Order: sequence, then structure tokens, then C-alpha cells
Amino acid sequence: MRLSGGLERPPRCASNLAEILVLIDEVRLVTENGQEGLGMGVREPMTGAPSPVSPSRFLIVTLGERYLALDAESIRGLLTLEEAGNVESPSVHGIAYGAVNLAGRLSLPNDQEGANARVVLLSEQESRGSIRVTTVQGLLELQQSQVLPLPMQFRGPERHWYRGMILFAKSIALVLNTTWILDEQASAKRAQEHSVACGDPKIPVNDSRI
Repeated sequence: MRLSGGLERPPRCASNLAEILVLIDEVRLVTENGQEGLGMGVREPMTGAPSPVSPSRFLIVTLGERYLALDAESIRGLLTLEEAGNVESPSVHGIAYGAVNLAGRLSLPNDQEGANARVVLLSEQESRGSIRVTTVQGLLELQQSQVLPLPMQFRGPERHWYRGMILFAKSIALVLNTTWILDEQASAKRAQEHSVACGDPKIPVNDSRI
């Protein structure tokens, strides 16, 4: 596994019930998988024949003192707050990425105003959006088999929020579901398209009914 980056790690903090449940199970998960959480600049030795499956790549970020992982395939760019500007929807090359309040949706502290804060641009199919994160830790490459399933304590809506978890920095990073992140943007776009389709028909100026 490889990880690039060099920002300082935030302290661990159990910020809500789901986080507490995950931390409770962390020792069990590490034991069952026979590995330590990965840290910055750590490369884990691999044993056996190499897998023919291409490795997955995740961008590790922090939000509300929690490690989160984003599928690198859905990332379209990283901006500083200055580059993003004081706008609701940052635009790059004329393409707008509507802001998603991820901290609010996950009930995490809103701490994305520091010097290391970044705006992550995301897209999936026809949906686009942007999220603010506290820090960007780096890029992690690993086999899909190393993405661990959520523990059984996750029985509520959080099963839609996360796709699994990754051992990272003697802790865990929860893998975010990009589809869930962007579902508000997708719903808004569908509503707009429906409104246009159901609007009053326009009658040409030269129509005999005028």
C-alpha cells in the first residue's frame, strides 16, 4: 500500500455514536486482518501472488477530526478556499460544482475554515458537487479486498453514507458513498429538468391562435 502526503494528523475523537461503535470494534478488526492501521509514508509488505485486479485509490481526508476516504475515480480536483472563492458553487472551466454541506449531513463539527482546508470537486455520472474538508492527508492505493465491511452495529441510515472502512494511521477511515454525497445535487437537477419539461408550452408569435 502506498500513501503520499505530509500534513499533520489531527487527534482522534469519537464524535458520535457511529464513530464510537467503530472504535470499539477497531481492535477486533485489526486482529482479524492481521495488520496495523497504515500511516503516512508506510508501505505494507505483500505476500503471495500479486492480484490481477487493479488496485483501488482513495483520497484520505479529515472532517470533524474523523478520517474519511473518497474514491479517487470520482474526484475532479482540489481547490484551496482562496481558489474556490466565496461562492456557493465553485466553477472550473465553466463547470459548476454545487456545494454539499457534508459536515452537516454527517452531524460533524464545522471546522473547514483553517489554512489546510480544501474544497474537493466530485462527479459521478451526470451529478457534480463540491465538499469542504479540514485537511487532505494523501492518496492511498490498496486492493479492494482490503476495504473492510461495516460492522453489524451500522444498521441505520449510515449504511447508505459509507461503503466500508480502511485501516489507516492506527485508526480507520470510513469510505464515503459518492452517490449518497451527490444525491441532493442529482435530485435538484431532476426536479429542474422536470420543471422545464412540464412548463407552459410556448406558442410561436405567428401562430393563428394569437
